[in-house]
Amino acid sequence: MGAISVRSTKLVVRRGKVKLVLACSRAGACSGTLAIRGVVKARKYALAAGKSKTYTLSVGRTRSRKVKLVLTPASGKAVTKTLSLRT
Repeated sequence: MGAISVRSTKLVVRRGKVKLVLACSRAGACSGTLAIRGVVKARKYALAAGKSKTYTLSVGRTRSRKVKLVLTPASGKAVTKTLSLRT
């Protein structure tokens, strides 16, 4: 199993959606779930080894400027990253 990483440094809301770039290490394929706490329901992701992909997520209204992105791989430790949310 490869390691997943977040390439996005900020999230920009456009028409109720945000784009998020994820990348997988060359060690193996990556899969699991991603969620933005309190803003987006969990969604599955899957990436081939050494590849990156842009995911589009629908977001609800939030007053928060900082959000926590949680990536939970199928096996291994969850990755949490705090990102800026711009409207």
